Order: sequence, then C-alpha cells, then structure tokens
Amino acid sequence: MGQIGPYLGIGLEFALYILIFFFLGYYLDGRWGTGPWLMLAGAAVGFAGGLYSLFKTLSRLSSPKRAGRPGPD
Repeated sequence: MGQIGPYLGIGLEFALYILIFFFLGYYLDGRWGTGPWLMLAGAAVGFAGGLYSLFKTLSRLSSPKRAGRPGPD
C-alpha cells in the first residue's frame, strides 16, 4: 500500500482542476451573461491544468531517487 499511496490522489486532483475551473466559468457566465462560453473555457483551462499537474506528478514519481548518489560528471 505504501508504494501506491502517492498515485491514489492523481485522479482526484485531475478531476478537481476541471471542476473548479468549470464552476468558476459557470459563475462568471451567470454574472456577466456570456452564455456557456466561460464555462467551456474554464473546463478547457481546468483540463489543461490537470494534465500539466498529472504529467508533473507522474514524472516526479517515476524518476529514480538521486539522494546520496553521485551525479554524472
């Protein structure tokens, strides 16, 4: 369980990025009367941010640990 622990929150984090920006766009659409455009833009921005966070987290988790090892010269 200890090895899969860091991977458990990745999907939740991805979904939260999308939902937060989706509802922010929904709120701004209602406030400014812009129709579904800000909601769709918010979902797209959330998706892009979620993908960025996903790849950043996965690359950090899959890279070998370098603590205590000398680097290449």
